[in-house]
Amino acid sequence: MSLLKKLSNAAFVLNCLLMGMVKHAPLLVPRTRCRARCCRPCRRTGLTEQVLQAPGSAAAFLSMGGHGALVSTLRNPGLYKSVSAFAPICNPCACPWGEKAFTGYIGDDKSKWAEWDATELVKHYDGPPLTLLIDQGGADKFYTDKQLLPENLVAACRSAGVPVILNLREGYDHSYYYIATYIGEHFDFHAKILKA
Repeated sequence: MSLLKKLSNAAFVLNCLLMGMVKHAPLLVPRTRCRARCCRPCRRTGLTEQVLQAPGSAAAFLSMGGHGALVSTLRNPGLYKSVSAFAPICNPCACPWGEKAFTGYIGDDKSKWAEWDATELVKHYDGPPLTLLIDQGGADKFYTDKQLLPENLVAACRSAGVPVILNLREGYDHSYYYIATYIGEHFDFHAKILKA
């Protein structure tokens, strides 16, 4: 299995330079470093970017991409004015998936894991005002299996004084039907902040 396929399977966006895999760097440059515009091919990577990369834009994704949106926003204060996520992995340092992925791709040094964990990053956030919006289905198997841990992120946000909204949607799982039901609320959330 190729390195790129393995990283895709891990479903965590990691900076490959940290892992000493420089030859793969052009393929794995985080979206925040790419200056592509909405849905145009990126000159550095040849990949199509799906989000607008202008300063003051919003970040919003699902599941493990939600983890990436949170991490990108917290690691790059001011790049995004708003961030939301549906069913993100919120504390990978403390869940079985995250522990396996981080051990395999970053190593055993847990202090390095914190650089890629939204719950750990928010504890030290010192950027412009930011409110996090997290939507979580209460019947999501990944949630009930303690893989997503949004409550840990909420506790860290409250401790750090970073506003957070957690919508726990009873009866909803990890499906696109769930997202389709509530995506309008996320659009409204971002629009209100971006228009301010």
